[in-house]
Amino acid sequence: MKLGQLYVLESHRGTGLGRFMLGHVKRRARDLGRRMLWLQVNKRNPRAISFYKAAGFEVAREAVFDIGSGFVMDDYIMEKRLGAE
Repeated sequence: MKLGQLYVLESHRGTGLGRFMLGHVKRRARDLGRRMLWLQVNKRNPRAISFYKAAGFEVAREAVFDIGSGFVMDDYIMEKRLGAE
């Protein structure tokens, strides 16, 4: 299952809200019978990368996507296996 977006306002960071939301997504994915949760994160976003690593995600691969007009998305694809937790 792909996690499309998870954003927390700067003013709410560090409150546990991101962990709470991610926990909900993981539970829902397991309820739907999914065994893997994956997402894309920009390589230049160390705070998000650190958050996802702390939540048990691992970098599976790197990916560059051409989004037009000479711009690209330079991302990590991160994955987390979903167990019973």
